[in-house]
Amino acid sequence: MKARGPAGVTVFGFGVRTLQTLGRELISERLHGRSPLWAGGRSSRHAPTPGLWAVEPHVGFHDVGLKFEELLVVTEDDAYWLDDDLPHVHRWTKDEA
Repeated sequence: MKARGPAGVTVFGFGVRTLQTLGRELISERLHGRSPLWAGGRSSRHAPTPGLWAVEPHVGFHDVGLKFEELLVVTEDDAYWLDDDLPHVHRWTKDEA
């Protein structure tokens, strides 16, 4: 099914087509007792479905926060980061040495 909303139109900073796609996925996955979003709820307690997942943690405390994003490839029998040669990983490795 293709998104039908107008291109370039946003709602709360999200494109209408993106919201349509997410809404469609939420409904479709809910029918199977799953969620297309990883979260702490019961609907996320299942094996991830194969595909490309954007893992985007948000960490905050009082007025300070950070956000980063990694892409995880999930296959039928494996999962791996799309790019494991990242600057912050190099910094962590260097700090551990």
